[in-house]
Amino acid sequence: MVSGLAIVVLMGASIEKLVLKTKLALRMGTFKPE
Repeated sequence: MVSGLAIVVLMGASIEKLVLKTKLALRMGTFKPE
């Protein structure tokens, strides 16, 4: 249960980073999926 929760938290953090990167890229006018 604890490990599952940790995975969810880690996934949430990585998704947040991805969203942040996407927003930053869109703001700069260049979109890079990676």
